[in-house]
Amino acid sequence: MPRLSQAYLEEDAAMVVAYRTPDFFVELPGGAQLDYALALSTLQDFFAQSGPPLEVNTDIQCARMTQRNRSRLPRHTAHRPQR
Repeated sequence: MPRLSQAYLEEDAAMVVAYRTPDFFVELPGGAQLDYALALSTLQDFFAQSGPPLEVNTDIQCARMTQRNRSRLPRHTAHRPQR
């Protein structure tokens, strides 16, 4: 099992966000952004409030850089590794 999937199964929020860079952020549909610390806090709250079973999937996508600090994911290009 991939380590990231294992981190989700173990509800280890610190390990999940460790796979991101310190300048990582989540861009929400309205344009607001969650920085690294807020994303970690949100994930910790999610794990604390969610009960089993959690279904875990890992989608791998390739992004292309559109600017020095921006990337874009192509639509419908998710690849699910075979288990």
